[in-house]
Amino acid sequence: MPSVKDMLNWIAANKDSLTIIGGIIGAICVAGWTLFKYFQEGKGDRKAGTEQSPSGPPATGTPSAETRALAHAEVRLAVGQITWPFFPLFGDDTEESSLQLVPEHIEDPSRLAAVMKIEVRSKTPALSGLTFDVPWAEVLKQNADRGAARVDRAMQIYSAHLEPQVLSLLFELRTSEFLARLQGLDEHVEINTHVKFLDFPFVNTPDMSDCFGFGQFWGTIRKLDKLLERDANRLRRRH
Repeated sequence: MPSVKDMLNWIAANKDSLTIIGGIIGAICVAGWTLFKYFQEGKGDRKAGTEQSPSGPPATGTPSAETRALAHAEVRLAVGQITWPFFPLFGDDTEESSLQLVPEHIEDPSRLAAVMKIEVRSKTPALSGLTFDVPWAEVLKQNADRGAARVDRAMQIYSAHLEPQVLSLLFELRTSEFLARLQGLDEHVEINTHVKFLDFPFVNTPDMSDCFGFGQFWGTIRKLDKLLERDANRLRRRH
């Protein structure tokens, strides 16, 4: 039977993995509760509907349609908070991309190779030339944390006004390995102080094979980008 000292040594050696697992478990709890509320409220709506004469789907401009458009805008802004640093990082920070959620060259081999030459603890300019006052690890983590919190808040407030497919994708996003790694970048940096060059946890170098949930994460974001309304005026007002 392992001693307490052995257990403490094992925990110290696996601190990074345990942090990621803990973050995923927390996200599952929040997203699971939101889905529970959604289905409970849905039952209430259906029950209420049996007591009233059917009136058909709400027309554009009705409170329900307006609320759904507002919910889509809030979710798009929340997800965009997570992904926006990747636009300058990959050289896709343009006026046309301001309403998009996925950088055009996020999985382009040459751009990816160039990004992987940037040290995650550095303030090296992005491929677009943009610079930050803090290292990349902090830029990515801070925006991932803020965006994840905004996603949770949007799911809790607007769960009854979001389509099941959108809620399912948001649950997938919140429990994704890659988002957990972004939120755990401070731990990643802390336990790798001995590493001379610490690259981004995006892919395996030098073969550049997809790992760390990178491809799955961006696949989820692409699906959300297609499903969520893109009302430019509304998004700019609420940004």
